[in-house]
Amino acid sequence: MNNDTEYVSLPKELAKKIEAVKDPASDEMMALINGYIDKTRKNYKDNLELLDEDVVLFRGLLVNVKRQYQEALNAQLVAEEELWEEIDKQRPRLSGKIQTLVVDLEPLAAKLKEIDGLLKSINTWEVGKLVEQVSFLSNALGGKTGEMIRFICTQYKPKGEKK
Repeated sequence: MNNDTEYVSLPKELAKKIEAVKDPASDEMMALINGYIDKTRKNYKDNLELLDEDVVLFRGLLVNVKRQYQEALNAQLVAEEELWEEIDKQRPRLSGKIQTLVVDLEPLAAKLKEIDGLLKSINTWEVGKLVEQVSFLSNALGGKTGEMIRFICTQYKPKGEKK
C-alpha cells in the first residue's frame, strides 16, 4: 500500500462510478468528483438557506409569543384594576355595616365584662370544700353514721334560739 493513499467516505453510487473509471487522472474522474463536490456545496448552501429561514420563523414566533404574553398581561392587569375599583366602590357601604355591628355589640361586650368580673370574684377554694363536704355527707348518710348526723342536725339550734 502506498503512503500517499487516503480513504474517503463517498456515497455508494458515486464510489461504483469512480471504480468503473480506469484512469484516475482522466477528465471523467475529475468530472465525477467535481460533480459530487458541487452537489455537496449546493446541499450545504440549501441547508444554510433553510436554517436562515428557520431562524427568521423562530424570531417571528418569539415576537408573536412576546406580543401574546404582553396582551395577556395587560388583560390581567385591567381585570385586577376593575376588581379593585369595584372593591373601592363597596368599601363605604361595608364600613357602615361594620360600624353598625360594632355599635350593636358594645352593650354585649359590657355585659360580658361584668360576667367575667363576677366569675373571677367567686372563691373556688370554698366551693371545692363545700362540694367535698356534701360528698362526705352523701356517703355518710347510710348506716349508723347517717343516723348520728340526722340526730345532730335535728337537735342543733343556733345560740340564742330556744328549743
